[in-house]
Amino acid sequence: MLLGDELDAASRHAPDTPALACGDRSWTFTEWNRASLALAARVADSVAPTGRVAVLATNHPTVALALSAVPRAGRVLSMPNWRLHPAEIADVIEDVGAELIIGTADLVDPVMKLLAERGLMPQRWGLFEIDELLGDQPVEQPSPRQPDATAPAPSPTPGDPAWIIHTSGTTGTPKGVVLTHASLLAGATTALFGRPVGPADTYLYPFPLCHVSAHNVLALHLARRPVVLTERFEPALLWEQTRRWGVTMVSLAPTMLAMLLDDPATDSAGRGALRAIGYGASAITPELLTEASQRLGCEFSGGYGMTEASGNAVFLDAAAHRLALHGDARPLTSAGFPGPLTRARITPVPADGPD
Repeated sequence: MLLGDELDAASRHAPDTPALACGDRSWTFTEWNRASLALAARVADSVAPTGRVAVLATNHPTVALALSAVPRAGRVLSMPNWRLHPAEIADVIEDVGAELIIGTADLVDPVMKLLAERGLMPQRWGLFEIDELLGDQPVEQPSPRQPDATAPAPSPTPGDPAWIIHTSGTTGTPKGVVLTHASLLAGATTALFGRPVGPADTYLYPFPLCHVSAHNVLALHLARRPVVLTERFEPALLWEQTRRWGVTMVSLAPTMLAMLLDDPATDSAGRGALRAIGYGASAITPELLTEASQRLGCEFSGGYGMTEASGNAVFLDAAAHRLALHGDARPLTSAGFPGPLTRARITPVPADGPD
Protein backbone atom coordinates (compact mmCIF):
# COMPACT_ATOMS: atom_id res chain seq x y z
CA MET A 1 0.00 0.00 0.00
CA LEU A 2 1.19 3.52 -0.85
CA LEU A 3 0.27 7.00 0.30
CA GLY A 4 -2.68 8.02 -1.84
CA ASP A 5 -4.19 4.54 -1.80
CA GLU A 6 -6.11 5.52 1.34
CA LEU A 7 -7.79 8.29 -0.66
CA ASP A 8 -8.56 5.99 -3.60
CA ALA A 9 -10.23 3.56 -1.20
CA ALA A 10 -12.15 6.26 0.66
CA SER A 11 -13.37 7.83 -2.58
CA ARG A 12 -14.73 4.43 -3.66
CA HIS A 13 -16.34 3.38 -0.38
CA ALA A 14 -17.31 6.76 1.17
CA PRO A 15 -17.43 9.13 -1.81
CA ASP A 16 -19.75 11.70 -0.25
CA THR A 17 -18.23 11.69 3.24
CA PRO A 18 -16.28 14.87 4.01
CA ALA A 19 -12.52 14.25 3.88
CA LEU A 20 -11.40 17.62 5.19
CA ALA A 21 -13.02 20.77 6.50
CA CYS A 22 -11.33 24.09 7.14
CA GLY A 23 -13.03 27.32 8.14
CA ASP A 24 -16.42 27.24 6.46
CA ARG A 25 -15.47 24.89 3.58
CA SER A 26 -15.36 21.13 3.27
CA TRP A 27 -14.49 18.64 0.54
CA THR A 28 -15.76 15.10 0.08
CA PHE A 29 -13.42 12.17 -0.39
CA THR A 30 -14.29 12.21 -4.10
CA GLU A 31 -13.23 15.85 -4.36
CA TRP A 32 -10.21 15.42 -2.10
CA ASN A 33 -8.89 12.46 -4.10
CA ARG A 34 -9.37 14.33 -7.37
CA ALA A 35 -7.49 17.34 -6.00
CA SER A 36 -4.72 15.07 -4.71
CA LEU A 37 -4.29 13.46 -8.12
CA ALA A 38 -4.25 16.90 -9.77
CA LEU A 39 -1.55 18.18 -7.42
CA ALA A 40 0.43 14.97 -7.89
CA ALA A 41 0.28 15.38 -11.66
CA ARG A 42 1.48 19.00 -11.47
CA VAL A 43 4.38 18.00 -9.22
CA ALA A 44 5.28 15.08 -11.47
CA ASP A 45 5.44 17.41 -14.47
CA SER A 46 7.85 19.78 -12.71
CA VAL A 47 10.10 17.67 -10.47
CA ALA A 48 12.23 14.70 -11.50
CA PRO A 49 11.32 11.27 -10.07
CA THR A 50 12.41 10.84 -6.44
CA GLY A 51 13.02 14.62 -6.28
CA ARG A 52 12.24 16.58 -3.14
CA VAL A 53 9.41 19.10 -2.71
CA ALA A 54 9.35 21.44 0.29
CA VAL A 55 6.08 22.85 1.62
CA LEU A 56 6.51 26.03 3.64
CA ALA A 57 3.24 27.35 5.02
CA THR A 58 1.08 27.40 8.11
CA ASN A 59 -1.85 24.99 8.26
CA HIS A 60 -3.75 25.24 4.98
CA PRO A 61 -5.80 22.67 3.04
CA THR A 62 -3.12 22.43 0.34
CA VAL A 63 -0.52 21.48 2.96
CA ALA A 64 -2.79 18.67 4.14
CA LEU A 65 -3.33 17.65 0.52
CA ALA A 66 0.42 17.47 -0.11
CA LEU A 67 0.85 14.81 2.61
CA SER A 68 -0.30 12.16 0.15
CA ALA A 69 -0.19 14.01 -3.18
CA VAL A 70 3.58 14.55 -3.33
CA PRO A 71 4.52 10.96 -2.38
CA ARG A 72 1.91 9.44 -4.71
CA ALA A 73 3.71 11.27 -7.53
CA GLY A 74 6.92 9.44 -6.61
CA ARG A 75 8.46 12.56 -5.08
CA VAL A 76 9.51 13.17 -1.47
CA LEU A 77 7.81 15.74 0.74
CA SER A 78 9.85 17.94 3.09
CA MET A 79 7.99 20.05 5.64
CA PRO A 80 10.36 22.57 7.27
CA ASN A 81 9.13 24.03 10.53
CA TRP A 82 7.90 27.47 9.47
CA ARG A 83 8.53 28.80 12.99
CA LEU A 84 12.29 28.49 12.50
CA HIS A 85 14.49 31.41 11.49
CA PRO A 86 14.70 31.81 7.68
CA ALA A 87 18.38 30.82 7.79
CA GLU A 88 17.48 27.58 9.58
CA ILE A 89 14.73 26.87 7.05
CA ALA A 90 17.21 27.49 4.23
CA ASP A 91 19.55 24.97 5.88
CA VAL A 92 16.78 22.36 5.87
CA ILE A 93 15.87 23.01 2.23
CA GLU A 94 19.52 22.86 1.21
CA ASP A 95 20.00 19.66 3.20
CA VAL A 96 17.15 17.83 1.44
CA GLY A 97 18.01 19.31 -1.97
CA ALA A 98 14.48 20.52 -2.65
CA GLU A 99 13.81 21.24 -6.31
CA LEU A 100 10.50 22.97 -5.61
CA ILE A 101 9.14 25.06 -2.75
CA ILE A 102 5.39 25.44 -2.35
CA GLY A 103 4.31 28.07 0.14
CA THR A 104 3.22 31.56 1.06
CA ALA A 105 5.28 34.60 0.12
CA ASP A 106 5.75 35.82 3.68
CA LEU A 107 7.62 32.62 4.54
CA VAL A 108 9.17 31.73 1.19
CA ASP A 109 10.56 35.14 0.12
CA PRO A 110 13.23 35.50 2.85
CA VAL A 111 14.26 31.87 2.42
CA MET A 112 14.59 32.21 -1.36
CA LYS A 113 16.82 35.26 -0.85
CA LEU A 114 19.14 33.28 1.39
CA LEU A 115 19.18 30.30 -0.98
CA ALA A 116 20.07 32.59 -3.90
CA GLU A 117 23.04 33.88 -1.91
CA ARG A 118 24.17 30.25 -1.63
CA GLY A 119 23.80 29.72 -5.36
CA LEU A 120 20.60 27.67 -5.01
CA MET A 121 17.48 28.50 -6.98
CA PRO A 122 14.69 25.92 -6.58
CA GLN A 123 11.39 26.47 -8.31
CA ARG A 124 8.70 28.14 -6.25
CA TRP A 125 4.93 27.94 -6.35
CA GLY A 126 2.29 29.66 -4.32
CA LEU A 127 -0.30 27.63 -2.45
CA PHE A 128 -3.05 26.26 -4.65
CA GLU A 129 -6.64 26.57 -3.61
CA ILE A 130 -8.44 23.23 -3.63
CA ASP A 131 -11.09 24.51 -6.03
CA GLU A 132 -8.34 25.48 -8.48
CA LEU A 133 -7.03 21.92 -8.42
CA LEU A 134 -10.54 20.56 -8.81
CA GLY A 135 -10.77 22.59 -12.00
CA ASP A 136 -8.06 20.41 -13.55
CA GLN A 137 -9.15 17.68 -15.90
CA PRO A 138 -9.88 14.51 -13.90
CA VAL A 139 -6.73 12.43 -13.58
CA GLU A 140 -6.98 8.68 -13.22
CA GLN A 141 -3.38 8.31 -12.17
CA PRO A 142 -0.43 10.73 -11.91
CA SER A 143 2.25 10.08 -14.51
CA PRO A 144 5.63 10.79 -12.90
CA ARG A 145 8.14 11.64 -15.59
CA GLN A 146 11.23 13.66 -16.24
CA PRO A 147 10.64 16.64 -18.53
CA ASP A 148 12.89 15.14 -21.24
CA ALA A 149 11.72 11.54 -20.85
CA THR A 150 9.30 9.78 -23.17
CA ALA A 151 8.37 6.89 -20.85
CA PRO A 152 6.74 7.15 -17.43
CA ALA A 153 9.03 6.73 -14.46
CA PRO A 154 8.51 3.68 -12.22
CA SER A 155 5.75 4.01 -9.65
CA PRO A 156 6.85 4.35 -6.01
CA THR A 157 7.14 1.25 -3.86
CA PRO A 158 6.22 0.87 -0.16
CA GLY A 159 9.87 1.11 0.87
CA ASP A 160 10.50 4.36 -1.00
CA PRO A 161 10.90 7.66 0.90
CA ALA A 162 7.67 9.63 1.26
CA TRP A 163 8.41 12.36 3.84
CA ILE A 164 11.54 13.90 5.27
CA ILE A 165 10.97 15.62 8.61
CA HIS A 166 13.80 17.44 10.34
CA THR A 167 14.05 17.03 14.08
CA SER A 168 16.62 18.24 16.58
CA GLY A 169 16.33 15.21 18.84
CA THR A 170 18.75 15.81 21.71
CA THR A 171 20.99 18.19 19.78
CA GLY A 172 20.53 21.69 18.44
CA THR A 173 21.03 20.85 14.77
CA PRO A 174 17.98 19.40 13.00
CA LYS A 175 18.56 16.14 11.17
CA GLY A 176 16.37 14.82 8.38
CA VAL A 177 14.41 11.68 9.24
CA VAL A 178 13.37 9.73 6.14
CA LEU A 179 9.94 8.13 6.46
CA THR A 180 8.70 5.66 3.86
CA HIS A 181 5.24 4.97 2.49
CA ALA A 182 5.19 1.73 4.50
CA SER A 183 6.37 3.27 7.76
CA LEU A 184 3.88 6.14 7.63
CA LEU A 185 0.96 3.86 6.84
CA ALA A 186 2.04 1.50 9.61
CA GLY A 187 2.17 4.45 12.01
CA ALA A 188 -1.27 5.61 10.92
CA THR A 189 -2.70 2.11 11.28
CA THR A 190 -1.17 1.74 14.74
CA ALA A 191 -2.78 5.05 15.74
CA LEU A 192 -6.18 3.65 14.78
CA PHE A 193 -5.67 0.73 17.15
CA GLY A 194 -4.30 2.94 19.94
CA ARG A 195 -7.07 5.53 19.60
CA PRO A 196 -10.02 3.81 17.91
CA VAL A 197 -12.08 5.86 15.47
CA GLY A 198 -15.80 5.15 15.31
CA PRO A 199 -18.07 5.25 12.25
CA ALA A 200 -19.55 8.61 13.32
CA ASP A 201 -16.36 10.32 14.50
CA THR A 202 -15.00 13.61 13.19
CA TYR A 203 -11.48 14.58 14.23
CA LEU A 204 -10.05 18.07 14.80
CA TYR A 205 -6.34 18.54 14.13
CA PRO A 206 -4.88 21.61 15.92
CA PHE A 207 -1.12 20.99 15.58
CA PRO A 208 1.22 22.31 12.86
CA LEU A 209 1.15 20.01 9.83
CA CYS A 210 4.95 20.26 9.56
CA HIS A 211 5.16 17.88 12.55
CA VAL A 212 5.06 14.07 12.43
CA SER A 213 1.69 14.33 14.19
CA ALA A 214 0.33 14.94 10.68
CA HIS A 215 0.19 11.14 10.46
CA ASN A 216 -3.17 11.57 12.23
CA VAL A 217 -4.58 12.96 8.98
CA LEU A 218 -3.54 9.74 7.23
CA ALA A 219 -5.07 7.67 10.05
CA LEU A 220 -8.47 9.36 9.82
CA HIS A 221 -8.48 9.01 6.04
CA LEU A 222 -7.65 5.31 6.38
CA ALA A 223 -10.75 5.11 8.60
CA ARG A 224 -12.68 7.15 5.96
CA ARG A 225 -13.59 9.81 8.49
CA PRO A 226 -13.36 13.63 8.28
CA VAL A 227 -10.52 15.80 9.51
CA VAL A 228 -11.21 19.37 10.61
CA LEU A 229 -8.10 21.51 10.12
CA THR A 230 -7.46 24.69 12.11
CA GLU A 231 -4.71 27.15 11.26
CA ARG A 232 -3.74 27.47 14.90
CA PHE A 233 -4.80 26.33 18.34
CA GLU A 234 -7.17 28.71 20.09
CA PRO A 235 -9.88 27.52 22.51
CA ALA A 236 -12.57 29.74 20.98
CA LEU A 237 -11.68 28.54 17.47
CA LEU A 238 -11.69 24.91 18.59
CA TRP A 239 -15.19 25.20 20.05
CA GLU A 240 -16.49 27.14 17.04
CA GLN A 241 -15.22 24.47 14.63
CA THR A 242 -16.48 21.71 16.93
CA ARG A 243 -20.01 23.14 16.75
CA ARG A 244 -19.82 23.78 13.01
CA TRP A 245 -18.56 20.35 11.96
CA GLY A 246 -19.74 18.08 14.76
CA VAL A 247 -16.25 17.26 16.02
CA THR A 248 -16.10 14.26 18.37
CA MET A 249 -12.33 13.73 18.71
CA VAL A 250 -9.36 16.04 19.17
CA SER A 251 -5.65 15.68 19.91
CA LEU A 252 -4.01 18.08 22.37
CA ALA A 253 -0.86 18.44 24.39
CA PRO A 254 -1.56 18.68 28.15
CA THR A 255 -0.55 22.34 28.07
CA MET A 256 -3.18 22.93 25.37
CA LEU A 257 -5.76 21.07 27.45
CA ALA A 258 -4.99 23.35 30.40
CA MET A 259 -5.47 26.38 28.15
CA LEU A 260 -8.81 24.94 27.02
CA LEU A 261 -9.95 24.59 30.62
CA ASP A 262 -8.87 28.16 31.37
CA ASP A 263 -11.11 29.50 28.62
CA PRO A 264 -14.51 30.78 29.90
CA ALA A 265 -16.30 29.34 26.85
CA THR A 266 -15.36 25.78 27.78
CA ASP A 267 -18.01 25.37 30.49
CA SER A 268 -20.82 26.29 28.10
CA ALA A 269 -19.45 24.76 24.90
CA GLY A 270 -17.38 21.84 26.07
CA ARG A 271 -19.53 19.66 28.30
CA GLY A 272 -20.54 16.60 26.30
CA ALA A 273 -19.33 18.02 22.97
CA LEU A 274 -16.44 15.60 22.56
CA ARG A 275 -16.31 11.81 22.75
CA ALA A 276 -12.56 11.51 23.21
CA ILE A 277 -9.38 13.53 23.67
CA GLY A 278 -6.00 12.08 22.82
CA TYR A 279 -2.94 13.76 24.26
CA GLY A 280 0.80 13.55 23.75
CA ALA A 281 4.08 15.47 24.07
CA SER A 282 4.09 15.01 27.85
CA ALA A 283 2.41 13.08 30.65
CA ILE A 284 -0.86 14.28 32.14
CA THR A 285 -1.16 14.98 35.86
CA PRO A 286 -3.94 13.36 37.92
CA GLU A 287 -5.23 16.84 38.80
CA LEU A 288 -5.50 17.94 35.15
CA LEU A 289 -7.12 14.66 34.14
CA THR A 290 -9.69 14.90 36.93
CA GLU A 291 -10.63 18.48 36.13
CA ALA A 292 -10.84 17.80 32.40
CA SER A 293 -12.97 14.71 32.92
CA GLN A 294 -15.38 16.50 35.25
CA ARG A 295 -15.82 19.51 32.99
CA LEU A 296 -15.73 17.86 29.55
CA GLY A 297 -17.22 14.46 30.28
CA CYS A 298 -15.22 12.58 27.64
CA GLU A 299 -12.67 9.77 27.46
CA PHE A 300 -8.91 10.28 27.42
CA SER A 301 -6.01 8.37 25.92
CA GLY A 302 -2.30 9.08 25.75
CA GLY A 303 0.23 8.49 23.01
CA TYR A 304 4.03 8.43 22.97
CA GLY A 305 6.12 8.47 19.84
CA MET A 306 8.79 10.24 17.88
CA THR A 307 9.53 11.37 14.37
CA GLU A 308 11.71 8.33 13.76
CA ALA A 309 8.76 6.05 14.63
CA SER A 310 6.43 7.70 12.09
CA GLY A 311 4.23 8.95 14.92
CA ASN A 312 2.90 7.46 18.11
CA ALA A 313 3.98 3.91 18.87
CA VAL A 314 2.99 3.46 22.54
CA PHE A 315 -0.49 4.14 23.92
CA LEU A 316 -2.16 4.54 27.30
CA ASP A 317 -5.77 3.63 26.65
CA ALA A 318 -9.06 4.95 28.00
CA ALA A 319 -9.36 2.08 30.51
CA ALA A 320 -6.08 3.11 32.16
CA HIS A 321 -7.37 6.66 32.52
CA ARG A 322 -10.61 5.43 34.06
CA LEU A 323 -8.51 3.62 36.68
CA ALA A 324 -6.69 6.86 37.42
CA LEU A 325 -9.98 8.71 37.76
CA HIS A 326 -11.08 6.13 40.32
CA GLY A 327 -8.07 6.74 42.51
CA ASP A 328 -5.32 4.55 41.08
CA ALA A 329 -2.90 7.04 39.55
CA ARG A 330 -0.20 4.45 38.82
CA PRO A 331 -1.15 4.06 35.13
CA LEU A 332 -0.36 7.75 34.57
CA THR A 333 3.29 7.08 35.44
CA SER A 334 3.55 4.93 32.30
CA ALA A 335 3.56 5.82 28.63
CA GLY A 336 1.38 2.75 28.06
CA PHE A 337 1.78 -0.32 25.89
CA PRO A 338 3.24 -0.75 22.39
CA GLY A 339 0.74 -0.56 19.56
CA PRO A 340 -0.02 -3.68 17.50
CA LEU A 341 2.54 -2.87 14.79
CA THR A 342 5.21 -1.78 17.27
CA ARG A 343 8.10 -3.68 18.81
CA ALA A 344 9.58 -2.15 21.94
CA ARG A 345 12.67 -3.14 23.89
CA ILE A 346 13.98 -1.89 27.22
CA THR A 347 17.77 -1.62 27.13
CA PRO A 348 19.71 -0.93 30.35
CA VAL A 349 22.12 2.00 30.18
CA PRO A 350 25.60 1.15 31.47
CA ALA A 351 26.66 2.88 34.66
CA ASP A 352 29.28 4.84 32.73
CA GLY A 353 26.68 6.05 30.23
CA PRO A 354 25.68 5.03 26.68
CA ASP A 355 28.26 4.31 24.04
